[in-house]
Amino acid sequence: GTDISRCTSRRTLNALGMGWAWRIVDCLITFESRWNRWAVGAAGERGLLQIHPIWASRFDWDRMFIVEVNTAAGVHIYHLQGWRAWSVHWRCGV
Repeated sequence: GTDISRCTSRRTLNALGMGWAWRIVDCLITFESRWNRWAVGAAGERGLLQIHPIWASRFDWDRMFIVEVNTAAGVHIYHLQGWRAWSVHWRCGV
């Protein structure tokens, strides 16, 4: 299928050492991609966290649909820009 389980994603995020509150991450992914790792946004964003193409040169863009690659990119972007890097952050209380 195209969707991945929240449980699998949670384990992946925890393995990456993300210090994020799980409910916020769950909310972001729900609004950004509906938990569809193959999601593509209107501006070409990719994957669970809908990583924008402006980041293509900084990450392995061809592998952005892989959960671990997408979430690692999300961690990096978060450390640079915080929650505001995602346009739906306000819907998640941040």
